[in-house]
Amino acid sequence: MSAIVIPTQPAGESDRLLVEAASDALRSGFVLGRHHVAAALLLADGAVVTGVHLGSRRINVCAEQVALGIVRSQGLAAPVACASVIKMTEADEPEPTSPCGVCRELLGFYAPDMTVVLPHRGELVRARFGDLLPAPWLLPGEVAP
Repeated sequence: MSAIVIPTQPAGESDRLLVEAASDALRSGFVLGRHHVAAALLLADGAVVTGVHLGSRRINVCAEQVALGIVRSQGLAAPVACASVIKMTEADEPEPTSPCGVCRELLGFYAPDMTVVLPHRGELVRARFGDLLPAPWLLPGEVAP
């Protein structure tokens, strides 16, 4: 069996700015045990929307989901790129991280052509959400976007 290869491109300056926007959101919103991840979505009109992960002892809502909820609930422009960062302690600096499987499915459903900035083999790269989850869950008769 061969490995699945995800097509990537090197991250550019706009990708690094998106990582920094997520990092700023996490620095200002970090609370130990509650908010360890932040995400930034670049919208088609150039605006950036951020969100932080919401966590309790049993429930977690991902930062990417929070940011997408803001975009959808406010009728904002479509997201075209996403970057997420993680920080586990007050002393840590935010580091780029890849989206979890739930976020890959959710964001891939809403915007399969949106790019995501993620660490890969020691480099910061960009990929399509649709390529991160190439076989999404579908209802009978549905066709993948």
